[in-house]
Amino acid sequence: MTRSLLILGAGGHALSVADAAESAGFHVVGFVSDHGANSASLPAPIFPDVSSTEWGTLELALGIGTNFIHEDIYASTLENYPELVLTGVIHASAWVSPTAVVHAGAVVLSQASVGPGANLGIGSLINTAASLDHESQMGDFTSLGPGAHRWARKSSSG
Repeated sequence: MTRSLLILGAGGHALSVADAAESAGFHVVGFVSDHGANSASLPAPIFPDVSSTEWGTLELALGIGTNFIHEDIYASTLENYPELVLTGVIHASAWVSPTAVVHAGAVVLSQASVGPGANLGIGSLINTAASLDHESQMGDFTSLGPGAHRWARKSSSG
């Protein structure tokens, strides 16, 4: 069964999230932006707000690249539409350890890696070819840029 996805945002980052979602088997039904499109190549229609869509079993993904803005939009959207489900998106070419914890709304883009015991907070982003090493933590609504690497710090005793 194909999962339907609505992406908050309509710029370049939303396009990357749509690509990741489609690679993972989602059907992107649209984008939400009150500013219109910031990318000419979006693969689905743009809606001015969430209320202008008919969702049913629709899931919601974060497609806004600026951390503090997507945190604010996430909070206000779920406050107004608590029935929507915030889902994570993991590109088919990414690797996520089975022991990693990926919280709601986290996005892992192409060629990224999330190591064993790593923890991705709500709405966090591992960008293209970035990696989060074993036992590392990312807070809610944080991101690693393309090609960035974060690794766990070991104590002097370990």
